[in-house]
Amino acid sequence: MWLMTHQGLNDESTWARGQAWGIYGFTIAYRETGNPIFLEATLKMLGYDILHTPEDLVPYWDYDLSNPKPSDKDTSAAAIKAAGLLELSNLPGVPKNIRDKTERYAKKTLESLLKNYLASNEKTGVLTNAIGNRPAEGEIGVSIIYSDYYFLKALSLLKNKRQ
Repeated sequence: MWLMTHQGLNDESTWARGQAWGIYGFTIAYRETGNPIFLEATLKMLGYDILHTPEDLVPYWDYDLSNPKPSDKDTSAAAIKAAGLLELSNLPGVPKNIRDKTERYAKKTLESLLKNYLASNEKTGVLTNAIGNRPAEGEIGVSIIYSDYYFLKALSLLKNKRQ
């Protein structure tokens, strides 16, 4: 099979937002079908993320960057990942130890976003430092609607969990 990326560093690299979409999407597929293959896929993708994400839990736009700069951070990947993990932590069929670990990781990710990446001008959006398409030099270090959506979705999931 021939694979090609339009958003990642190269065809063999791991694009962070794509990884986050996978974590979120396989979680929803598991929620809707109960098929354990989707839970397994989510956990494998999460394992990769944990091993390759910087200390502040906001990944660089591609995990395979050799010399990443702070401007290479992608809050959209972190927000999507956090929402997916909070969805996962709410699923009754998931073992409790996995639910607890994914909830803690999601909370730490959200704390980092709240502490370090809130937009300073409410007219631009909620989060800053999202990357739309780095290879095309489009939307770099800005607020992006889907980043804000998944960030707010994750906060909502967390709030509803407490009630």
